[in-house]
Amino acid sequence: MPSRTTHPSRPTRWRRRDKAAALGCVLALAGITSAAQATTPAGGPSLPAAERSGLQQGPPPVRLMAGGVSLALDPYTSCWSTASSVMCYDGMPPAPLPSLGGTTGPVRLAFDRSDWRFSVRMEDQGGTSRSVKLVRIGPQRWRLALAPLLQGRYRADVYGRGPQGDVAAAFAVTVR
Repeated sequence: MPSRTTHPSRPTRWRRRDKAAALGCVLALAGITSAAQATTPAGGPSLPAAERSGLQQGPPPVRLMAGGVSLALDPYTSCWSTASSVMCYDGMPPAPLPSLGGTTGPVRLAFDRSDWRFSVRMEDQGGTSRSVKLVRIGPQRWRLALAPLLQGRYRADVYGRGPQGDVAAAFAVTVR
């Protein structure tokens, strides 16, 4: 049986262009980290959109409507890009969660950008979580299909993704 010779792997040589690209990425990430730290208090929720807008333009609110109640939820987590900038921040959902109150009718979701997709997960007080179907009712509007849910209080987590990036928001609702 012939013997095997082990050769140490050769280090990859980086070309000058590759080094410049890597350095650019590191510097860009450092800038994003600085922006994220500036917009997110340590251990707390993200800053309201009005305060973030002084730093950079962020995402619009996620709007929810049920009966006569309307909520404008500022995303607590987002990565948002425009033609000239990128802003990412992580936060925690507000406590207590903004609430739509009790509803027996449809809950509608609206977002002021085109070509976005949303998903919603509802969690009951017992910790059981399930996805809720969203029915598109317009280019920037959806209806949450809550009929399969049992009556009770729910926490809803909303996730959106589109050409500008992504958003996450949360709210409470009581299904009657």
